[in-house]
Amino acid sequence: MTHSEWHRVERRCGRRPAARACLALLALLVSSPAAWAAAPIERAELPNGIRLLVAERRSLPVVAVEVLVDAGSRYEPADKAGLANLTADLLTRGAGGRTGPEIDEAIDFVGAGLSSGASGDSASVSLRVLRKDLDLGLDLVADVLLRPTFPDAELARKRTEILGAIQKKKDEPGAVAGEAFAEIVFGPHPYGRPVIGKEATVPGITRADIQGFHARWYRPEGTIVTVAGDLSMAEARACMCSVFSSACWRAVPRSASSSEMPVSTSCMRTWASAAE
Repeated sequence: MTHSEWHRVERRCGRRPAARACLALLALLVSSPAAWAAAPIERAELPNGIRLLVAERRSLPVVAVEVLVDAGSRYEPADKAGLANLTADLLTRGAGGRTGPEIDEAIDFVGAGLSSGASGDSASVSLRVLRKDLDLGLDLVADVLLRPTFPDAELARKRTEILGAIQKKKDEPGAVAGEAFAEIVFGPHPYGRPVIGKEATVPGITRADIQGFHARWYRPEGTIVTVAGDLSMAEARACMCSVFSSACWRAVPRSASSSEMPVSTSCMRTWASAAE
């Protein structure tokens, strides 16, 4: 895959968590015709329940890591729509003793990439880094996932940013139609609400709400870590056991949430009818 082809795929995938996970694997697996045969995906489970997927590819000294946490917008209450998205967006804006700009500087200094986001199903943190800088990259990933600070100033800035994006969507017929369609199909289920939140709910999301959501839903059980690149399964497992050890990220049984509602049969029938 050439640099120009990489950038075209990256622009199309944007910040969608599932797309980024696929992109990380794709970019390193298709760099040669024999890549798929040379890089089978190995699976393992860490002591605290994290599922680890590794595609070893030694042709480039690069590692891509995607952490998918079971903390999507389906777990947020209706009157706090946008909470999962705001929580994920703020992960990299201050963590582990570093401010947001300091995290940016540390990543930029080694030419790496670090981002976070949320979808209806999950929250994600993505890292692309040279193999020699992997320890620094993983330390930052662990900080933003386990030790975010959610600074008030960053929360206010991000809240304003999101409200601006919501306002802008009103001028986009496709976005308006998509949200209306989701509401019709899924009704009161969280899938029926925009992940970014609503004009009426985002201003009411507080730092305490974000801290509570993070404490409750950012758990190792249900978390998937994908690793693609210049790293073996044994090396990846050792790295992940170190930065996500049971001592610092323990599995804790979590109670069912009223927001964790199954998609009803009637919703699925509505979707099927609309798709015909």
